[in-house]
Amino acid sequence: MAGAFPADSGIENGDGYVEAIQTLNGWSAEGCTDATLMPLCDVHDGTGGIGIKSVTLTGKLAVDGGEHLINSTTIAAGADVTFKTGQFRHITVNGKASFVGGTYLGLVTAAAGAEAVFSGGAYQYLNVEDGGTAVVKNSAAFGEDVEVKGTLTVEGGSFGAAVVVERDGTMNVNGGSFTGTEYDKVTYGNGAKGTVSGGSFAELYLYGSGTAWLAGGSFTKLSTASFGVLSSLLADGAAYYDQSGSAISGSGVSELNDVTVKTHTHTVDEQTGTCSVCQKQMAASLTAGNETSWYLTLDAAIAAANG
Repeated sequence: MAGAFPADSGIENGDGYVEAIQTLNGWSAEGCTDATLMPLCDVHDGTGGIGIKSVTLTGKLAVDGGEHLINSTTIAAGADVTFKTGQFRHITVNGKASFVGGTYLGLVTAAAGAEAVFSGGAYQYLNVEDGGTAVVKNSAAFGEDVEVKGTLTVEGGSFGAAVVVERDGTMNVNGGSFTGTEYDKVTYGNGAKGTVSGGSFAELYLYGSGTAWLAGGSFTKLSTASFGVLSSLLADGAAYYDQSGSAISGSGVSELNDVTVKTHTHTVDEQTGTCSVCQKQMAASLTAGNETSWYLTLDAAIAAANG
């Protein structure tokens, strides 16, 4: 089902624009699957706008704003909106939203219950709130701070400023570029969670063991709290390597520079049970014939023995 406004629709002013939004939302509720909002003027209550401060979208539709600016947009719970082009100051997502293009001049918020996917476009700030989820991939670019209290998955894209994963927040990274340093570094705070299996980082700080596991990625500077050691942050089977490709055996420190993380086969001293590559202490071994496998936990060894 598709819908279209008649040629004499009066939507050039604020009242008409509100009517257009209400009509689009209504069409979507009736089953229209290809409704597109195309503003022909700036939508805000400042100079040059049409007197509307904010709009709420409740259905399944696309926004194709061209060069026009929309001040504040709310995606209602249950809505499914695709942003193609346009300029936007503030967006709050409570339902589903796909961002494939456009310029975002203020804060984008993925609220509790939101499912937001960013595959293109240029952004300033992003907040993923507790209970909200977001995915960043392809060419999406964030120029200012990102705060994660919910769940953020990074498959690609770029981040030029601070990315902070708060207590109970989760960020899983398997791609993307993080170029911020010092105050703009990537930080996993106390209680934050996640796995880093790819991506490039100018500077990554992890509060301590259990915050995030490192299974891949490249790092210009990698650090943890002064009381911790970086060897404890490696996922099982992973190790630090220097720029020449040699495994770093001395990773019982709180800072390393110019390293990558890659998987490896544990080389374990049978007397101490410590891997000479990643410095992890093994909890158990399992020998079958002439082959011995090592495990970080007794439960893992038992599970392997049980088949």
